[in-house]
Amino acid sequence: MSLRHILLGLLSENSGHGYGLRKDFLSRLGHFRNLNEGQLYTELARMEQEGLVKREVVVPEKGPARKMFHITAKGRKTFRQWLLSDALEDGGVLFDFMQGYGFFTKCTFFQHLDPAEASRKIRRQLEILAKKRESYREILGKMERRKVHPVRVKILSFGLEEIEHRMRWLASLKEDLACRRP
Repeated sequence: MSLRHILLGLLSENSGHGYGLRKDFLSRLGHFRNLNEGQLYTELARMEQEGLVKREVVVPEKGPARKMFHITAKGRKTFRQWLLSDALEDGGVLFDFMQGYGFFTKCTFFQHLDPAEASRKIRRQLEILAKKRESYREILGKMERRKVHPVRVKILSFGLEEIEHRMRWLASLKEDLACRRP
């Protein structure tokens, strides 16, 4: 995932200051990646040097001055080229589906647990996913009521479907382990 292109995408929608950009980044993509202030400001400085963004110091009537960042024409062109390219879309044949779901890693070592322990782990994982599923459903409802862009709604719907698929898979795994009990 390219931080540079994500920032260009955010700035193509609205100019912003560092804190606002970080907040927007985390609300949209925080489930994939965290973003600390050091990374953010370092990348914004590089982008400014390359002419992709310009910085403006805004002094409000109240409060401290803020550095507002605006995307330039060069930045829009760079963002559009990246968006239309195939860059970062094909990770090859890796077990990348295991990334971001540490439970799969633990499953690869279930032979070190007795069946009852493995079953408890699966049951707990199902509980965790059920809570997550409910949160996704609530967020999805709010997005639909706020008339959020349909693509973003569709992305969250995919996440919900993925959770439900994991839950079915876990139930199947639990059944398989139950059949193997001595």
